[in-house]
Amino acid sequence: MSGVSGLNVERAISRRTSGAPRPAKARQAARNEPPRSNGPQPDHSAPALSAPDIAQRLGVSVASVWRYCRQGILPHTRIARTIRFDRDTFDAWLKSGGTDTRAA
Repeated sequence: MSGVSGLNVERAISRRTSGAPRPAKARQAARNEPPRSNGPQPDHSAPALSAPDIAQRLGVSVASVWRYCRQGILPHTRIARTIRFDRDTFDAWLKSGGTDTRAA
């Protein structure tokens, strides 16, 4: 026999669920308040491009894209250990002739 009766399991489950505080989102929804914002939200309609996407658009290798980022030639954003490119910023950079993004 396992040593745990069905009654004890039911009691433990009811104790855990009945007295537990509700998550913050549930409390906020219960108060009928609009969600708080931590500032302007990014536009997710134009997803960020990755290094392989940029390499394909430029017709160069991925290693060249990384090198251009290190040299400050390509406009990019570093998220943790990942390099991402904003689609609108990249398109504007490309239309301007691909000029260097470093300060002169």
